[in-house]
Amino acid sequence: MKGYVLVLDTPFFTIPSSGGQYSLAGIPAGTYTVIAWHPKLPEQRMQVTVPDSGDTVLDIQF
Repeated sequence: MKGYVLVLDTPFFTIPSSGGQYSLAGIPAGTYTVIAWHPKLPEQRMQVTVPDSGDTVLDIQF
């Protein structure tokens, strides 16, 4: 059995489904650094800009 504890300084996070899809809702407009974490692979960091309305698509692949 394994367990992971990830401490974050933000209320905005998600865990992808078994198919790899994910979504985040309620994020205010602005530019953010997204950090994708996997227990066996190096983290990925990327910038994303969330508009005032509409969706933003971010494709993260490990």
